[in-house]
Amino acid sequence: MSKYEKLDAAILRAIADGKREFVQLHAGDVLEEAKRIAAAESDGKPSWKSVPSYRVTDRRLQALRRSGKIRFARGSRGGWTLC
Repeated sequence: MSKYEKLDAAILRAIADGKREFVQLHAGDVLEEAKRIAAAESDGKPSWKSVPSYRVTDRRLQALRRSGKIRFARGSRGGWTLC
């Protein structure tokens, strides 16, 4: 089981529920799981080297995009959508 499996599922669920913008996605279950992963990655590091949770969410959005599960469209009806 990947350490990102729960986060990826939360992101896909949020997109399926109609959340298309990053600020909408990086909330609720996604935010909580991203915070947990960021805290684990930052454990023992000085505060200026800690990983912000939004970076974890962004990394996973890009990984899901590269794997063909989601895509990003620009324009008035743009945002993240399922493939």
